[in-house]
Amino acid sequence: RKDDYLLSGISEGQVVTVRMTSSAFAPYIFIIDLGTGAILGETGGATEAQLSFTVQSGISYLVRASSFNDGELGGYQIRTTSP
Repeated sequence: RKDDYLLSGISEGQVVTVRMTSSAFAPYIFIIDLGTGAILGETGGATEAQLSFTVQSGISYLVRASSFNDGELGGYQIRTTSP
């Protein structure tokens, strides 16, 4: 399962942190350039995945929430923050 979230309301130079947690499966997140489909970053963990990046001009960012292992399903929380 993969859920996609388009980031909005962000501006060039802003540092964004994406955090995904789950007690049901090992979460895995991707940061994707919506225009090119290029993966700009990815990470995973046992119960938490967290990734920070600096917003660049001209890129529409997509966050893809997934699981480390294929076929894992369950509830999760995903949150973005910026200092």
